[in-house]
Amino acid sequence: MREIAQRLIGFDTTSDRNNAPAMDYAAELLERAGFSIHLNRYHRDGVEKTNLLAQVGPPEPPGLMISGHMDTVPFDNQSGWTRDPLNLEVDDEWVYGRGTSDMKVFLAQTLDAVQ
Repeated sequence: MREIAQRLIGFDTTSDRNNAPAMDYAAELLERAGFSIHLNRYHRDGVEKTNLLAQVGPPEPPGLMISGHMDTVPFDNQSGWTRDPLNLEVDDEWVYGRGTSDMKVFLAQTLDAVQ
């Protein structure tokens, strides 16, 4: 799980940037786990964006939907960072990196669980 989290946090998915590499990585993991994948690519304000839908099992209810996002708020002009925001770091008390609490670690846990 930690390796997946490191990869996801390493992608700069700031909301005004291209998120396709992160979505392609998640799609690759899900496809390997037997999910059918649909990537919806579009442009917003001149930036390529990608949505990912993955499905496994029958489409009829009952079912389970897990929803998440990978975009993060801009950090370019935030002087308070003492560590690389695009690198997962863990010490005795804290977990550091963009998206660690909202919501890349959750997505890493989910991607790891379906492997």
